[in-house]
Amino acid sequence: MRRIKPNGWIRNFLNTQMHGLTGNIRACGFPFDEVSWGKPDVETDCENPSWWVYEQTAYAFDGLTRTAILLDDKNKLEEVKRTIYYVLNNADKDGYLGPKFLKDNSRCIETIDARWNRWPHVVFFRALIAYYDFSKDDNIIKAITRHYLESEYDYSYGREVLNAEIMLLVYGITRNEGLLRLALKTYKDYNERCSENDPLRDDFALSDKKPYIHGVSYNEFSKLGALLYLYTGEKRFLDSSVNAFNKINKYFILPNGCCCSDEFMIDNDYMQMSETCNVSDYTWALNYLLRATLDPVYSDKIEKCVFNAGIGAVTEDFRALQYLSCANQVIADDCSAHVFFHKGDPLMAYKPNPFTACCAGNVNRFMPNYVLNAYYSFDDKVYSTLFVDSEFETQINGKTVKITQITNYPFEEKVVYKIETQTEFSFFVRIPLWAKSYSLKLNGKPVVINKNVFNELIINANSVIELSFESKIEKVRTADGVYFVKGALVYSFGMFGKREKDVTKSVLKDFPSYAIYADKEWRYALTDCMPTFLPCEKADGFDLRKPLPVIKVKAKRLKCWDYVRKTRIHSCYNLYTKKYKVKTGNFVFTPRLPNENNRDTVGREVDLELKPYGACKLRITVFAELKRKL
Repeated sequence: MRRIKPNGWIRNFLNTQMHGLTGNIRACGFPFDEVSWGKPDVETDCENPSWWVYEQTAYAFDGLTRTAILLDDKNKLEEVKRTIYYVLNNADKDGYLGPKFLKDNSRCIETIDARWNRWPHVVFFRALIAYYDFSKDDNIIKAITRHYLESEYDYSYGREVLNAEIMLLVYGITRNEGLLRLALKTYKDYNERCSENDPLRDDFALSDKKPYIHGVSYNEFSKLGALLYLYTGEKRFLDSSVNAFNKINKYFILPNGCCCSDEFMIDNDYMQMSETCNVSDYTWALNYLLRATLDPVYSDKIEKCVFNAGIGAVTEDFRALQYLSCANQVIADDCSAHVFFHKGDPLMAYKPNPFTACCAGNVNRFMPNYVLNAYYSFDDKVYSTLFVDSEFETQINGKTVKITQITNYPFEEKVVYKIETQTEFSFFVRIPLWAKSYSLKLNGKPVVINKNVFNELIINANSVIELSFESKIEKVRTADGVYFVKGALVYSFGMFGKREKDVTKSVLKDFPSYAIYADKEWRYALTDCMPTFLPCEKADGFDLRKPLPVIKVKAKRLKCWDYVRKTRIHSCYNLYTKKYKVKTGNFVFTPRLPNENNRDTVGREVDLELKPYGACKLRITVFAELKRKL
C-alpha cells in the first residue's frame, strides 16, 4: 500500500487540470474525439499512421489515470476502469492487448526507424501500471506479462524497443525472469542494429559526441540504461543514461529548465524553444535517473522544469497550451513561431490542440507525475524526493507510516514533516543544491546535514522534522543577456496580455484558442543595479492576477528594439533532411536582444517587477544589460 494525497496549490492545479483538458480531452478534437483504447479499433485514414493516434490518446489516458487517482475522483476512476478492463477483456488468444491492426507489422519496413506500431503500448501500459499501484488488481500485471511472454514478437526495432521499460517495471513487481531476459535481449539487439553514429545507441551516449535528434526520442531512449541498472545492478547501463543526460545539461538546457526541442534538440540558445511533450518526457526520464542514482541534482532539475517550462506553457485554466514555448515571447499567435522548424506556423499560440496532438495528450502527465514521484519507499526506507504539500502513507514492517508534508514550496523555502509511525525506519531528506544556507531539526534538535546527498534520519516514534533553506537571487548569463533565478523559480517580466479568443474551430466552446498580444511596454534593458526580492506568503499558484513573489530590477527602454516583421520567410518542414519552403504573409516575431553596440535608450529609469516564469504567458526572461558609462 502506498498512497499520496496532494494539498495546497498543487491540489488546486490538479483540480483545474481535471476541469480543463485532462478531464475533457475531447475538447482537443482529433484524435481524442474519435479514438479511444476503450472502444473498438479505429484505423484512421488521416495522414498520420494509425499507431500515432493511439500514442496521443494513450498520453492523455495516462494523465487522466494519474490525476484521477491523486484526486480520488470516483467518476473519472470509473471511466479509467472501463477503458482498462475493456482492453484486458478483449485480449487475443496469445495475450496481445490493444488495437488488433497494431499487432501486425507486415506493412512496416523492418528498419530501425519504421517499426513503431507497438510503441503506443508503452504509453498505455504506464497507465495500467499506475492503476495497478492504486487498485492492486493482479489481473492487470498478469495480462501485461502474458502480452509480452506468450508470443515471439521481436521488439528490438525502432521505438518499439521502449517496451523494455514496461517489461522491467512488471519484472520489478513479479520477478518473472522471462521479462528481464526479454528486456535485456530487446535492448541488446536494438543496439547491435544501430549504426555507429546513431544518437540513440548506448555507445553514442557514452561518447562525447553531441546528438542531433528528435527530443522526445532522445529522452525516451536514453532513460533505458537507468532502468536496466535498477533491475540488474550493472553500472555500464547506468553510465550510458547518466552521460546522455549530462549532454542535455551541457548542450541543450534552456532558461526554463527544459531541454531545447524545436522537435529536434538544436542548442541552448535562449531563443530556442521547448516542446511541451518534453516537459513530461524529460522529467519522466529524470525520475528514473533519480531512482537509480539517488542523486538530488535530478530532483532540482525536475522541479525547475515543471514549475517553469511546464506551467509556463499552459493557460491558467488548463484549457489551452503551446506546442513550443520560449523564454522570450512577446507575441503568441498563429504566425509567431520564430524558430526555423515550421517558422511562421501556429506552434506558439495557446490552443486546446496546438499544431500536433502529441502535446495535447502529453501535457496532462507532468504534474501528476511530479506528485506521484514525491516519495520513494522500499524496504524500511522512505525518500522525500520532491517537495509538495501532501499526505503520504506506506507500509513498513507490516505497519502503516503516515507522513504529512506541510509547505508552500516553491513559494516558500521551508518544509515541515509530521510523521506518525509505530515502527522504526530510515527517512531521507534533501537540501536543494541551490540552497546557500540551510538547517534541519528533528523534534526541535538541530541535525548536521549535507546538501549534496539525501540525508538519513532514523525515525522510531512520532516525530516532527523542520527543514529550511535559503536561496539567493542568481544572475545567469547567456551569450546575449542575463536572466534571474531564485530557488526553483525563474523570473520573467510577464504580461497577462491581450487575449483574442477563437471558438470557430473549438470542439467545446469553453475551450477556445487564444492569440495573445502584449498589453504593456516590454522593450527594456537592465541598468547596473542590484535586484531586490519581495516574498509573498499568500502565493497559492501561478497566476499574474494573484499575489506572487517579485524580483525588482531597474531598467530603461531601448530605443531600437522592436518586433521582427517579415513578409517572406524560409520555414523548415523536415528536420531530418533540413528541407525548406518559402512562405509569404505578414509575420511578426519576438526579436533577439540587440547587440551591445545597439542599446541606446530613451526615457527615465523605471522599476520592473519580475514574477515567476510559470505565471507569465507572455514574457521577457532574458534581458540585455546596459554598459556602465565611464
